Amino acid sequence: MGDKYTCYGVPAETTGRQWRDGVTVEELAKSYLAKIKKIQEDGPYSLAGWSLGGLLAYETAKQIEAEGDEVNMLALIDSSHPGMHKHLQTPDEAEIESFRRQLEGALPAFEWITGLRDETTLYGLYKKLARHMEESGLGYEALEALVPVDIMRAIPAYAQRNTNDFYHYVNLFLDLQNAYVHYNPARKVFAQAYLIKAAESRGVEANGWNAFFYRPVIFREVEGDHYSVFREPDLAGLAEVFETVGVQDTE
Repeated sequence: MGDKYTCYGVPAETTGRQWRDGVTVEELAKSYLAKIKKIQEDGPYSLAGWSLGGLLAYETAKQIEAEGDEVNMLALIDSSHPGMHKHLQTPDEAEIESFRRQLEGALPAFEWITGLRDETTLYGLYKKLARHMEESGLGYEALEALVPVDIMRAIPAYAQRNTNDFYHYVNLFLDLQNAYVHYNPARKVFAQAYLIKAAESRGVEANGWNAFFYRPVIFREVEGDHYSVFREPDLAGLAEVFETVGVQDTE
């Protein structure tokens, strides 16, 4: 990052342990903002977030502006906009039933199956699956056969070897994904935003974020995929973008 920014990281909340199921983006951003203000009490602020973290950075910026303070730069690193998966707010009953049957066939315990029949959302099924498998002492290999690859890729390699760490990240991903799907921001943000998209990434629309800002979002593309942008050699391209962004940029 050179001398342009002093960078602080806010670790993802342990949502599976500290938060109730169904935590919202607004609640998480409020807790993040409290941590940020311990380092920098007043703006202007520069914020950045990767993946679902981009959504949290957006909501954090919105809360900062609602307090009358300023965000002069907001970087959304390979982040989908809030409306991208709004259709998932309405449960697909056929998909839910299909996944329920898959779980019943894979883990045919009576108490387990009875609990599944009361669940009406994919989020709820995944949470019950994670809870059941953690209590049964089952780890990465067992869960890998039952959940989407996106969940497994989001789990750091070190956590795959430790059951507590592993299920922390599983619950974290599920809670953040559910919060994202149900996030409906009612107000736009004034800050200048940069959407930094990985060239090989899918599901990130170049123009989709414009509806959520008063200013046009400035688009940048870097080499790599959703995960490799934070690893060399693709990381160098991401660092180069941050060296060139600034509040005076225009397009």
